[in-house]
Amino acid sequence: MIPPIEAFLEIEIIGIEAMHISIYDTEDPVQVGKTTMYVIEVRNVGTANCRLNCTSRIPEEMEYVKAEVPGVSFKQDCIRKLQAGILMYLRIIGKP
Repeated sequence: MIPPIEAFLEIEIIGIEAMHISIYDTEDPVQVGKTTMYVIEVRNVGTANCRLNCTSRIPEEMEYVKAEVPGVSFKQDCIRKLQAGILMYLRIIGKP
């Protein structure tokens, strides 16, 4: 008879990434010919930092005006680290 083998494994969980994302417009109803702002809120509700790639598409009927992330210089394709517990806003301004 072969004796049972014992093995021990120690696991350390450093953190978990968990994202909460919401998108809304700031004008209701959206009026043709006037600028309107869409806001994307991203909150890292986890316990670990994560990398974030900000990409959004607007309808073909809408003219792009600008996009901004308050507090940082924004690039069209931005990858940034979102720390645990932090909320980030991406504002997209367009004209339908």
